[in-house]
Amino acid sequence: MQKRFGSLKLYFCKFLNERAQEAFSFVVGMKSYADASNEVSMVWNKLLDVVPDKSKSILYDYENAINYREALAQEEMYKQGFRDSIKISLLFKRFYR
Repeated sequence: MQKRFGSLKLYFCKFLNERAQEAFSFVVGMKSYADASNEVSMVWNKLLDVVPDKSKSILYDYENAINYREALAQEEMYKQGFRDSIKISLLFKRFYR
């Protein structure tokens, strides 16, 4: 039973990763996302222009930390949405048998 569960868990993780990549590809193709990305880039470049060279490494560290935090949050939100869809599916099955 344990081996079977391990295989299911591995399959589930692979499925989640594939779906997350598909969702990200979809989002990246949205005009609103592209517009927001362009705005972020413009503001980032303005910030880099006014910060002294000796302090820019702090900004890059900050950017990396923010990006990592956001990636973690997005991954967890996606997983929670997936878990919620399973719960909703089970709920519908219970009420509409």
